Amino acid sequence: ECRKQETCTPCTHHNDCFKGMRCVQVGGLESSDSACAYPCNLDDDCAVQDGAKICRDGQTVDGEEEGTCAPASCNF
Repeated sequence: ECRKQETCTPCTHHNDCFKGMRCVQVGGLESSDSACAYPCNLDDDCAVQDGAKICRDGQTVDGEEEGTCAPASCNF
């Protein structure tokens, strides 16, 4: 079955995500939830991606600071 990889798909590593997406922490620093999201520098970078329209400060699962188009929280 082939399906589109979407923002908020749960992940544990970047390799779990579709090409171009990163595995990032969602739900705040206290949360251990992580999901796939597109990286960004500006809000406009997110306009063409699914998920939130805002580029949020985020952190990848390996501790790198990175802006992402991920929503503040995902419904798992």
